Amino acid sequence: MYLYYLLAAMGPRVRPYLWWKKYLTKLQMAQFITMMIHASVSVVTGCQAGAPLMRIILVMAAIFQILFTDFYIKAYLNRTSGKTKKIAGPVFCNTLNNFQQQRPTPSPILLHQKINSEMKEEDQGEIRHRYSKVD
Repeated sequence: MYLYYLLAAMGPRVRPYLWWKKYLTKLQMAQFITMMIHASVSVVTGCQAGAPLMRIILVMAAIFQILFTDFYIKAYLNRTSGKTKKIAGPVFCNTLNNFQQQRPTPSPILLHQKINSEMKEEDQGEIRHRYSKVD
């Protein structure tokens, strides 16, 4: 799991090689089911040594199972237009990408024209005068 996080953090160049993400999620879901079975058996058989800890583990594993199942359904089973919906990355990255796509970077000439149009006439004259002098 941590290897996946490391590789995913390396950026979009590595993302095509992370095809095994779906299988890692399934493996983690199996791990949580195993934890719940183990904790349930300990609680039911009356193992007094770790009963409070086993109850905590049972609740924790159940919560993680619910969360991972929800993720799995949203990421791999919900179909939009015949394709599997994929989660591209952290919310911040998606927000940043959407922001960059919605607002293209203006060219320096357009920025210069905008600044000049917002500037007062006397300020423009002073700037022209200051930069027209050749030292």
